Amino acid sequence: MSKEPDNELIVVSNRVPSPKSSGGSQGGLAVGVMNALQKNEGLWVGWSGDIDENRDAQLNHYEFDSVRFATFPLTENDHQTFYVGFSNEVLWPLFHYRTDKVEYTRENLEGYLRVSQRYARHVSTLVEPHSRIWVHDYQLIPLGHYLRQAGIDVPIGHFLHTPFPPWDVLRILPDYEDLLRYFSAYDVIGFQTKCDQRNFEECMRHGLEATFHDDGTIEAEGRRFRAEAYPISIDVESAQE
Repeated sequence: MSKEPDNELIVVSNRVPSPKSSGGSQGGLAVGVMNALQKNEGLWVGWSGDIDENRDAQLNHYEFDSVRFATFPLTENDHQTFYVGFSNEVLWPLFHYRTDKVEYTRENLEGYLRVSQRYARHVSTLVEPHSRIWVHDYQLIPLGHYLRQAGIDVPIGHFLHTPFPPWDVLRILPDYEDLLRYFSAYDVIGFQTKCDQRNFEECMRHGLEATFHDDGTIEAEGRRFRAEAYPISIDVESAQE
């Protein structure tokens, strides 16, 4: 009798590679995560790219390019508020220092949080005692917070694929303290550069009055965690082919 594959590494992101596409169209997130999952037994969870008005749609499991996936659809309203509205009209320009492009509405914030909770419900069903969860990018910053609320106590990390703004930029966002609190749910938070890491630490210091310990950990909201810079490069040999 064959052994069921373990969910030792659970990767979660908004976008996942589609088995319908091939070639060099994959972005940096997809290339990096695919390589990690091909070397480790794990599962990639994310939006299928489909629109379905059934909010109770279940996970669709499949395998593609030697990696296992679990995807689900979003409703049109969820896609517009979570992805188009808050992720791309608020967080993306804010994190790129384009405050003139930020278009904030409460409706879009509510959609952003609602979809993050939906992700958390799906991921919670997949977690095993030895699992590690790796969350990606600005679309899913609150996910760790909602997983902790659901009682998930395995290691959870987050990697941000965009810059992180300095304090004077971040604080134009209403409820920016909540965004920082969501980050505190992770065990380790990865940034592309030391500058992004320093900006994040400055925001934690001013926004949540975080404590910085000699061992390199940050303490906020009753939790201790790390922030580190992990620069990501391209696969030069593949790009030259």
